[in-house]
Amino acid sequence: MPYIEFSPTPQLAHIVKCLWTFESPAHDQIGRPERVVPDGNPELVIHFAHPFGALVPGGGIVAQPRAFMMGQMTRPVLLDSSQGIAGLMGVRFHASGSHLAIGAGMDEFTDGSLPVEDFDPGASQPLVDAIACAPDTHARVMILQRYIAKRVARNARYQDTAVGHLTSRIGRTRGLLGITDLAAETGISVRQLERRFLKQIGVSPRQFANVVRFRRVFDMVRTSAKPDWMRMAVSAGYFDQSHMIRDFNRFLGCTPTQFVSQLKGIPAVLIGLDEETGCRVVTRREAVH
Repeated sequence: MPYIEFSPTPQLAHIVKCLWTFESPAHDQIGRPERVVPDGNPELVIHFAHPFGALVPGGGIVAQPRAFMMGQMTRPVLLDSSQGIAGLMGVRFHASGSHLAIGAGMDEFTDGSLPVEDFDPGASQPLVDAIACAPDTHARVMILQRYIAKRVARNARYQDTAVGHLTSRIGRTRGLLGITDLAAETGISVRQLERRFLKQIGVSPRQFANVVRFRRVFDMVRTSAKPDWMRMAVSAGYFDQSHMIRDFNRFLGCTPTQFVSQLKGIPAVLIGLDEETGCRVVTRREAVH
């Protein structure tokens, strides 16, 4: 299941964390729902092969759009990748970058998705077709980067540098910087900060910090075949293991050990874990400028 990350051009580096591709033949599909983990980074996703299905309340499955923006997540997304050949490309944004790509408030689709056609009418099918017909992966990445560059240039007036700075600070402190301290750094009132943050990022500063802290656990899981949950909880900034387990249930609806047992297939590849052992696997990172 080849998953490859690509570094963005220097012009997009402040907006885009990375671009990625994932391809898999039909016979490699897992055949059961897969959990996608909240990580604080909205993504633009393009299905240039068979679209995945998203599980909805009640047990139904709805096909994902060919091209869509996935908003901030505060709970798991369950995907069905069992039908057809998988062919995906994605743009993983820095938390404040996706707002510039769509030119609309991110709070409108937290824990949801927004088809490209809704924020860029007429662009979805030509974009999917161009990527599907491209001769190779590098050409696909170039097409997607050019599209994002045009969107960002068009929506540059919407950039909120203060919020962008604060999301970076939350990331560097692994979610352990309080909202009062964040507000003081920029001279913005707590109330105003929460309002601007919600529009630009899609969640409150506190929710975003919780996701960042929660994601820290997975960075440690990547390097451990047999996780030491107590050590990981304390290292990630939790009061204790029980505190961390509450966040697992809150964000994923399962315990840490239950989640590790399910780290197979698509999400395992995307977070860098071997689907059988749970150990770290090396993913290839390239720069395409």
